Amino acid sequence: MKPRDARAEKVFDLRRDNFTAGDCWILTDGHRVSLVEQPGGQSPKQQVTLDRVTFNRLIDWYMRDQKPRPADASDR
Repeated sequence: MKPRDARAEKVFDLRRDNFTAGDCWILTDGHRVSLVEQPGGQSPKQQVTLDRVTFNRLIDWYMRDQKPRPADASDR
């Protein structure tokens, strides 16, 4: 199961509900997704928490291929 598909109590079926990359981490509880920048032993520098539906919509857009913008005379 993907973390994006885990709702509410299904989060407990995941091997893990969080992932860390450097000083940043992501966590889901099945209803919300939190992205946090927090150096070890310090208070968070920044964070955002979104409902999972909104987060998934943002990620879907971010991962979708787009056709390049057509070049016009003003770009040259």
